Amino acid sequence: MDRATWTAAAVLLLTAGAAQAASALPPIVESRPISPAASSSVQGPAGAGPAQPAQSLDERVARLERQLDNQTLVDMYTRLDALTQQVQELRGTLEEQTHNTQGVEQRQREIYLDFDRRLRQLETQLAGMQSSAPLLAPPPEETAASPAATGGDQAAYQQAVDTLRAGRNQESVALLQDFLARHPESPYASNAQYWLGEANYVMKRYPEAVAEFEKVLKLYPDSNKVSDAMLKLGYSQYELGQTDQATATLKAIVEQYPKSTAAQLAQNRLQRMKR
Repeated sequence: MDRATWTAAAVLLLTAGAAQAASALPPIVESRPISPAASSSVQGPAGAGPAQPAQSLDERVARLERQLDNQTLVDMYTRLDALTQQVQELRGTLEEQTHNTQGVEQRQREIYLDFDRRLRQLETQLAGMQSSAPLLAPPPEETAASPAATGGDQAAYQQAVDTLRAGRNQESVALLQDFLARHPESPYASNAQYWLGEANYVMKRYPEAVAEFEKVLKLYPDSNKVSDAMLKLGYSQYELGQTDQATATLKAIVEQYPKSTAAQLAQNRLQRMKR
């Protein structure tokens, strides 16, 4: 076979191979837009109905997050409800305990006030009994050099004291003041001055009581009324809220008159003030 014939045969073989290879490829279809109607007619596998578009990854993640959020909210509400119930139970228990505690405190306060009232009555009665002993006779500490009592000042003094004992306190104040103005040198003057302070103390006129009891200490330092006047002075100072002054006055009674009834009463009051 000459050269020309060989070349022609090779060309034919190559042409035939190319045609066969081209016939094995799928046909090329021109891409065109698909209308909505056409897209709705596309079906999936037989009997499966229309094909559902596949969800994107973002959509799936968002759906899972919503589910997790819903479950978290449910858990939170459940725990919150449980905590609310516990708080209500604790509040009920606390209110019950508070009520019981207030009841105990109220009872203790009532007992203390009743005890304090009774003790004050006893203190007043005891101090009055001790102070009123020398009513008709001159005080025992008066010496022969002291002015003697006269019938006039004795009767005036007795009238003032009887008026005070009858509970006519304001009237007794006027009578005692008149007695002291008329009989400043009487042996009953220190007693009258003390009872003037006592009358104001009974009427709860504590500033006036302080002033009158202080006069006993200043004008009659040797009188047997001094310890009693100091005691009631301390009481009056305490009622006025002058705690430091009251404490100092009551301690002075204990130090200066340790064996007296006034000292015992002062000690009792000091202990109560500490409580």
